Amino acid sequence: MGVPPSGKGHGCCQCRRRGRPVTTAAGGVLVIAAHPDDPEFLAGGTVARLAREGREIAYVIVTNGNKGSGDRNVTSVELIPIREEEQRQAARVLGVQGVEFLGYEDGELEDTRDLRLDISREIRRWRPDLIITLNPYRTYSNFPGWHRDHRTTARVVLDCVYPLARDHLSFPELLPDYEPHKVNFVGCSTGRSDGRAPLKMRST
Repeated sequence: MGVPPSGKGHGCCQCRRRGRPVTTAAGGVLVIAAHPDDPEFLAGGTVARLAREGREIAYVIVTNGNKGSGDRNVTSVELIPIREEEQRQAARVLGVQGVEFLGYEDGELEDTRDLRLDISREIRRWRPDLIITLNPYRTYSNFPGWHRDHRTTARVVLDCVYPLARDHLSFPELLPDYEPHKVNFVGCSTGRSDGRAPLKMRST
C-alpha cells in the first residue's frame, strides 16, 4: 500500500479534495474525534468522498458533548441525547455506517490509561486501514487546536495507533476479544478553514 506521491518526506502528503483517492487502499476508515459535530468540521467533505468510493466508515466520538451549547435553557444532561442524535443524523447523510460514543465529560478530557484503553479497543474493534483525527498541536493558525479536548484526543489516538493498538503486550485484558491491529494510514487535521488540504496524511 502507498499514499499519493505529493508528500514532503517522512511518508507525509497533503490530502486533496480533487482528482485522486485519499489513499490507494480500499480498507475501512475510522474517524476519531472529541465531540459530536467534530467529524464534519474536521473532514466532512473527505468522509463523503470516501463513502462515494465505497469505503466502510465509522466514527468514534470521545466526549458526550454536554458543554457544546450557548442556550441557557438547555442543561448539560438534556444536551447529551440531542447532540448524539444530531451526530447520528449527520453521519447517515455522509454515508457513515457506525457511530460509537465513549461518553467522556466534555471539556475535561485527560490522557489517562482508561482513555488509551478505550481508543485502542475501538481501533481493534473496527480494524481500519485509515484513521482520521484532530491536530495534536496548539498553534495560532490552528484554531480547532485551541480546544484541549481536541489536542488530547489527537495525542491519544496517535499513541494508540503506535504502539498500543498494534502490540499484543499492550492492554492484554483486551485479548482475546480485541486482537491487535496495525493501522496503515493516519490523517490529522491541518486546522485550515479555506478548504485546501484539510488533512495531513502519512503512512505508518
